Amino acid sequence: MENKKLFSKKDLYIAYKKVKFELFNDKNSVATLKLYEYEKNLNSNIDSLFERIKDGNLGGKNLECKSFFEIPKSFNNTSTNGKDAIHFFSSSLKHHDFVPESIELKFRKVIDAEIDFHIISALWILKIGQFIDEKFDNNIYGSRLTRIKL
Repeated sequence: MENKKLFSKKDLYIAYKKVKFELFNDKNSVATLKLYEYEKNLNSNIDSLFERIKDGNLGGKNLECKSFFEIPKSFNNTSTNGKDAIHFFSSSLKHHDFVPESIELKFRKVIDAEIDFHIISALWILKIGQFIDEKFDNNIYGSRLTRIKL
């Protein structure tokens, strides 16, 4: 049986490029510093990741996701009784009437993963996710993969 390559080092570089684009455009991401450190030795990091995937040795700290952080998602003002409210104070005296306890905050959990984890996720989307996505009906619009013909 012929041993077909599922991916190449070039695919890892493409996945890294997609990860970099997504993380830099996500204004709530703290991973930009991790990208900076990763890119200092980009070629050796990609080579190391390629060898670990090829050997089936994906354990280690670079693929652990033990933590997350929370960013503000939304807030509801419970003192307005269901009416839309805008919190803008033109007078410094008026903002003292505002009751912070009347606000219900909601947070979104964001994974704090290493760059290798993001690259493998992007690689999975590139190689496998596209086949799942093409099975969806055309009337589904959320979180779809963008297909760009090269």
